[in-house]
Amino acid sequence: MSLMGIKEFSQRTGISKSALRFYETKELLTPMKKNAKGYRFYCQEQVKEARMIANLRLAEVPLENIKQWQGIQEPSRREDYLDSLLQTIQKRVKILENSIRFLKGDFQDVSLIEKAPDTILWYKETANVGKFGPLFRERLREFQKLDVPVHALYLKYISGESLVHAHIGFGIQACTGIDIPHNVNVETMQGGLCIALPVSIAEEQIKQHYNQLLEYASQNQWYPAGPIIEWYRGPSFSQHDLLLPVVNWRGENEG
Repeated sequence: MSLMGIKEFSQRTGISKSALRFYETKELLTPMKKNAKGYRFYCQEQVKEARMIANLRLAEVPLENIKQWQGIQEPSRREDYLDSLLQTIQKRVKILENSIRFLKGDFQDVSLIEKAPDTILWYKETANVGKFGPLFRERLREFQKLDVPVHALYLKYISGESLVHAHIGFGIQACTGIDIPHNVNVETMQGGLCIALPVSIAEEQIKQHYNQLLEYASQNQWYPAGPIIEWYRGPSFSQHDLLLPVVNWRGENEG
């Protein structure tokens, strides 16, 4: 087996000598041989693996994931694990592409956000479009009497045009010690990726905003993972966003 020194191996792979030494200290790529003077020697069979490691590192794949991939001996399982790493990289690329579009202003205020998990108490209510405020305030007074802090409000459309049936939700820290009425649905909303659009309270534009979110998802190859939710937070719940949970077309949940 012919061997090459670190200089030749660096030229053959396009990887700097300092990077090759780093791979060795992290036990990612060990030279085939070291002589008495400490000179490193590599073989031709290591070229492909060195390039694979370098590309995974450029894609910011964590060292532990690269080591896990290297430790798999069965070819089919090794290929499956590499495919899962590629899917993660593709997801990151998609997020970066959408972030760039947002920063360039290509889609106005639409952006991708990582929504934190939340515990939500849902009530089914009916009101005219834009007239759910009194129902929210009534429920908030009930929570205040119970000394239960509410940090966010939600609205999830069910049906109707001018007269709307919807679920109104209240984000709380936990349900422990709360006497929950029988007509209330408790949901532990999982965190994950959402398309977000800040909106005003102008009721005549709300349908347009819903359509804008769906159009954005379609143009950028995101698949809705749930219904659009109106999300109110901040001082006096004055900050209002529309949220659309999404997965990409390959089916991975972005949360």
